[in-house]
Amino acid sequence: MRADAAAPHQVTLLRSLDRRLAELGCRLGHFWLLAVAALLLLTVWAGISRVSADRGVAIDLGSISIERNLAKGGSYTLPTIGVRNPGDETTRYRMSVTYFEGQSQSRPGGGWLDFSPAEFELRPGATQPVNVELNIPPGARPGDYAALLQAGIVTEGEGAEVGGAAGTRLSFTVKPSNFLEAWSLWLQEFLEDQWLIILILVGGSLTVAVIWWARTHLSFRVERK
Repeated sequence: MRADAAAPHQVTLLRSLDRRLAELGCRLGHFWLLAVAALLLLTVWAGISRVSADRGVAIDLGSISIERNLAKGGSYTLPTIGVRNPGDETTRYRMSVTYFEGQSQSRPGGGWLDFSPAEFELRPGATQPVNVELNIPPGARPGDYAALLQAGIVTEGEGAEVGGAAGTRLSFTVKPSNFLEAWSLWLQEFLEDQWLIILILVGGSLTVAVIWWARTHLSFRVERK
């Protein structure tokens, strides 16, 4: 009788134990799901933070136009250019000389311009003044020149390159060293600009000369048979 009475009690205990184990497993499952979800959220947030990090460049001087004519072999100090970091992370910049596509003005060589400093690093919101020196070679061709003084973002990693950039337009004129050079330059530019008209005039003159020579030195006699 006692054994029969103890059996239902044992069954009840086992069922209670199973229920508690099931509840514990359910809670552990919920805990692991929450942990995985939190880890995924942290990963996504870190990725968004990396993507939203902004690197930019700004320059406080739009153009430098030198009104007076410059001499060959001369050195000139240009206005200081302010380069600013408008982004939200520390960025490295490099100064360089580039040109406009299809520009009609001559291009000053990269060695004509010296930047100090030529490369630097800026914290977010910081500004770096850059001094610019223009050195015109003695053998420079007289005429109008144009270039873009560019501040570019230096990308990280092996073989660093320049990414986004901002620039200041530079324009100036190199004057001839004497009257003979000025006249020679004018004649050269005239021939380059008016070559079609000159070709027509020369061709017409040669045609007239040939006709005149033929009428003067050649005679034709027509006889009837």
